[in-house]
Amino acid sequence: MYVAADGDARIFLNGTTGSISTTGSISTTGSINTSGGISMDAQTRYYSINPSDFTVYYPYVNQHTISFSYARADANGVSFVAPVHLPHNAVVREVKLYGSPGGTETWYFRRINSGSFGSWVTVAQEDFNQADIVIGGYPTINNQGYSYGFVTSSLDNGDRIYGGYIKYTITAPYP
Repeated sequence: MYVAADGDARIFLNGTTGSISTTGSISTTGSINTSGGISMDAQTRYYSINPSDFTVYYPYVNQHTISFSYARADANGVSFVAPVHLPHNAVVREVKLYGSPGGTETWYFRRINSGSFGSWVTVAQEDFNQADIVIGGYPTINNQGYSYGFVTSSLDNGDRIYGGYIKYTITAPYP
């Protein structure tokens, strides 16, 4: 180790088996190779749900309107679904869908077993315009065998979905 003319400390290690720790930043102009892992603090991210992500789930007839600004039920008893694509190992922290249902309508964020059609678990659920911050079963995203998405309860004529978000944390590797 030596102090360079610019005042920076320079460390050269050959065959060292110990560890180095710092409270400052570390930068490199070369590669970092490791046979072990690199751990980093979790980062909070947001996944946006656009109304145009939704499609009709039930009934299977043209009783809905989808636009960039809203998804609307054009009859009573219409349910919508939307796929969600989060990074593997993301941890869901909060979920919310915005809308203008006339009554108390509910959304569900579900984990779907890719190998068993119709087999799902509710990860989060709440009424529209309410955030679920007490995430239930399986908050960690597992893209190896599961897919994820939203489904709504039965909406009434004129009810709209305006979008929403999923707040999640992720550690390395960052997407």
